[in-house]
Amino acid sequence: MIEINGVKVDLKFKPHKFQIKLAQLGCQGINNIVCVRTGSGKTLIAAMICKYWAQKLGPGNFHAAFIVPTRYLANQQMSAFHMAGFEVAIV
Repeated sequence: MIEINGVKVDLKFKPHKFQIKLAQLGCQGINNIVCVRTGSGKTLIAAMICKYWAQKLGPGNFHAAFIVPTRYLANQQMSAFHMAGFEVAIV
């Protein structure tokens, strides 16, 4: 469990410090673009931000959608969100 902007976020993985720092802007409601190398956890950063808002707003009050061009990327996104503790479906 980590704390972001005063909200305890329960994750099933331990994020790196740079991932938490990048997620904090999104958790403050500030739009930003995360530009880091491939394999550095951009999807996990997105999952942390979604988890933050889901816990802050309460059950049933937060929804997110990811649109990706391939099934492979959909499965990759789904895996990262499972690591954050979300139940995810590919539609």
